[in-house]
Amino acid sequence: LAIHEETYAEIKGRKELRGSLTIRIPQTIATYYLPPVLVKFPKCYPRVRFEFQSCTVHPLAQELSAGTIDLAFLLTESIQAGSLQAEVLGFENLFLVTHPENPLAKKPSIRFQDLQGQVLLYPRTDCDYPVRFQKMLADEKIKLTTSVGFNSVEAVKQCVIAGLGITLVPAVAVRREVQSGALTILRLSEEPLEVAIFMIWHRDKWLSPSLDAFLETVKENFKNGSQEPSSDQNGQLSA
Repeated sequence: LAIHEETYAEIKGRKELRGSLTIRIPQTIATYYLPPVLVKFPKCYPRVRFEFQSCTVHPLAQELSAGTIDLAFLLTESIQAGSLQAEVLGFENLFLVTHPENPLAKKPSIRFQDLQGQVLLYPRTDCDYPVRFQKMLADEKIKLTTSVGFNSVEAVKQCVIAGLGITLVPAVAVRREVQSGALTILRLSEEPLEVAIFMIWHRDKWLSPSLDAFLETVKENFKNGSQEPSSDQNGQLSA
C-alpha cells in the first residue's frame, strides 16, 4: 500500500505527496528541534503520515536496508557504516549537570576522577552519547555508585533536580533549568563534550518523493533556525 501511494504521488506530482514515513529519532531532537518541521511540512504535504520510534543505534543499517524505517537521527560523534548516507545538521554541546547542593558543584572545575561514587542518570531515548560516556568512565576506571537509565529526558532532569545524582545531556535540554538555578553545570577540566546531529538514510535505496521532501524541509529548518545557546569558558549558558 505504501509503494502504491508513493507511485501515485510520483505520477501526480509533489503537491499530491502521500504515504507514510517511519523515523527513529532521539527524544531531545524530537522535543527541541522537530516541532517547527512538523508544523511546516503538513501545510505543504497534508497527506503524508508519520510514525516516530525511539532511538537505537546498532540495527539502523539493517532497518534502513530492509525498509523497516525510512530515516533516522542520531546524536553521536561519527557514523561508521558504508551503506548509510549521513548529513550533519548541526552540533550540540553536552553538559554534565547536577543539583546546586552537590559537593561537586562547589568546585571551580572537575576531572573524571571526581565522579567516583556518584549516581549517574541517563536517558535511554537519546542514543548514543550516553553509552559512549559510560564507556569513557569505564575506560578511566571510574566506579559509580550506580547508573540508572530512564525512557524520558524529563524524568532524568527531574530526578537530578531532586538531588539524586548527575547526568550528561545536550545543552538545549537543560537551558531553562540552568538559567533558573535548578541545575548547575559541572565544569570539566577535560575538553568540552560535543556531539553532531546526524540525519541518516540508506545510501543505495530510492528516495520516495515524500522522504525527499521531508529531508529538504529538515535541512531548511536547521539552516534557517536560530543558533541554540552554548556555554562560555566559565560553563555558563550564553546566547
